[in-house]
Amino acid sequence: MAEEALPISVTVLDHIDPKELRLIVDAKNNSDRPIFLFNILHKQFGEDGFYGLDNVYSEISSGILHISQKLFPIPALRSVERPNVPFVTVVEAGTNYSWEIRVDLPIHLHNPYGVQPAESSRSPAMYRAVFQLGYFLGVEATRKLLKEFPVRSGHSIGFDVFPEGSQRMISVDLKDALPVIV
Repeated sequence: MAEEALPISVTVLDHIDPKELRLIVDAKNNSDRPIFLFNILHKQFGEDGFYGLDNVYSEISSGILHISQKLFPIPALRSVERPNVPFVTVVEAGTNYSWEIRVDLPIHLHNPYGVQPAESSRSPAMYRAVFQLGYFLGVEATRKLLKEFPVRSGHSIGFDVFPEGSQRMISVDLKDALPVIV
């Protein structure tokens, strides 16, 4: 039985200097449908009328550091008015999209719901790391659901709501362990 090809392939080039991690991400759409990447993270709507943009989420799961751009699940026992749904980039069938991510080192654990362990004054610990990207395959009517949201640089597109279970994930191992404040 042949293995089904993924609709997306992602490569990540990572460069580490003492104070910064730089990721160059390239996502290629291998399908015949548009793919919507959850790669534009944001904070809640601000008093200034704009959404503040965020870079990545970071968490430790099963002893591995996950640096991600995805629809982050609402933590257990956490009540929120509405989920934080990232803005999207549309990658058309057969095309690719590249972008750069810069993250200060050491990494501080971060997610959109403000739930992370208390920071300590200890030295950073080194963790094996992966980059995770959330996405979904669009259908003909998906674009009709897109909305524009105001950000300081203009606008971003996204969805008011999105069912977490419809998100697909792809992970790419990073070549080096990274320092994390835990």
